[in-house]
Amino acid sequence: MKCSWPLPPAEIDLPAGEIHLWSARLEPPDDLLRHCASLLSDDERQRAERFRAGSLRNHYTAGRGMLRMLLGRYLRTDPASFSLTYQAHGKPELGSPWTAQGLEFNVSHSHELAVYAFTRGSQIGVDVECIRPMPNAEALLERFFSPEEVRQWQQIPAPRQLRAFFQGWTRKEAWLKAVGSGLSFPLNEFCVTLDGAARVLSIRGDTDEAAQWLLESYEPCDGYVATVALRGKAVAVRKWRFGE
Repeated sequence: MKCSWPLPPAEIDLPAGEIHLWSARLEPPDDLLRHCASLLSDDERQRAERFRAGSLRNHYTAGRGMLRMLLGRYLRTDPASFSLTYQAHGKPELGSPWTAQGLEFNVSHSHELAVYAFTRGSQIGVDVECIRPMPNAEALLERFFSPEEVRQWQQIPAPRQLRAFFQGWTRKEAWLKAVGSGLSFPLNEFCVTLDGAARVLSIRGDTDEAAQWLLESYEPCDGYVATVALRGKAVAVRKWRFGE
């Protein structure tokens, strides 16, 4: 798996208006995996133990440990020292007293890759998917997506349809994660572009509300597509890969 984002600089600041994206492999070297495990809280260790398959347990441990390492870097504190809480639909957030820093983040993982998004003071969501055969793509679109998105997909040349399906999926998931609604907000009640520039087109028919949202899609590694969603505008989006 070739990842195109560069390694980060030694010092990183996150000023208001910037988005920072990180890609990270979920199968790190053994020493990094052990370090990730040492950072987990008691409840995170219990979550890890609930995975029956060792590979899934390792993916969770690596993903959560690297999240803590990145948060520790932005908070300038020990990665094991802070608590994480969860919104009603499962979106993680910083517990007190760290909420006062205004650091917002989100995480997504698919197969062997995790993608993390960080900003300050704005709702943010991220989603990543491994592009893989999806013979029932059209049936899924017709069942869950909006009629306009189905029309878009049908007009896309066949060689691009599979990628467009996953682009559309990550765009919708990233937006849902940003608003913290999970799947309680029906997928067919808002519309995004499936191909080309990423945009929210309408939210329950409201184009003005849709225009308040930024969507950006990327290819963090070969065979993966990711999207970040932000309420508002970003002055810069910076992308790095987690160094092992």
